[in-house]
Amino acid sequence: MTHRLYNRPGSGGFVVEAALTLADAPFELVELDSKAGTPLAESFREINPWRQLPTLVLPDGTVMTETAAILIHLA
Repeated sequence: MTHRLYNRPGSGGFVVEAALTLADAPFELVELDSKAGTPLAESFREINPWRQLPTLVLPDGTVMTETAAILIHLA
C-alpha cells in the first residue's frame, strides 16, 4: 500500500514529501498544474472537499490536510 500526496509548487507540501522520504514510506506524488493562491479545480473536491493542499491520502483511503497534522501523523 502507498500514500498519495497531492501538491503544487508553493503550497508547502515539500515538507510532507521530505517527511515521507525520511520515513521511507512509499508514496506517489501528484503535482497539480495550478499556481499557488488560485482555486483548485472543482473536481478536486472528490479527493478533498476543502480543496486544500497539501493533501495526503493514506493507504487506507483516509484523507489528511494541514501540513502540521500530516507531519505529526508521519512522525
